[in-house]
Amino acid sequence: MEKDEKKQNAVVQTYSADMAEVIEGGEEGLVKKIIHGEEEHEKEKMNLSPESKKNKLFMLFSFLLLFSAIGICFFFFLNKKTSTVEIAAQFAPLIFNDQTTFLEIPL
Repeated sequence: MEKDEKKQNAVVQTYSADMAEVIEGGEEGLVKKIIHGEEEHEKEKMNLSPESKKNKLFMLFSFLLLFSAIGICFFFFLNKKTSTVEIAAQFAPLIFNDQTTFLEIPL
């Protein structure tokens, strides 16, 4: 009867049972999996943080592009000393091909 109760209780995995298995068997248990997952999560978080060198470089480059675009816009808007070019007379062709006419041919 006690064996049946142990089998029923063995289905539930608890922290203390997992710690006992890790200490006895030396295999990777739930606690080690959680710790390993948290370490990987911290590595990913460091790569995505604004303090990483790659992200600092991208932010610097984007600010340089933004300021250069603003400078170019101010240059064109504030520099109004542009001159216009005279428009040349429109070319008049010798053969007029703009008109179409329909001729009926009797059969």
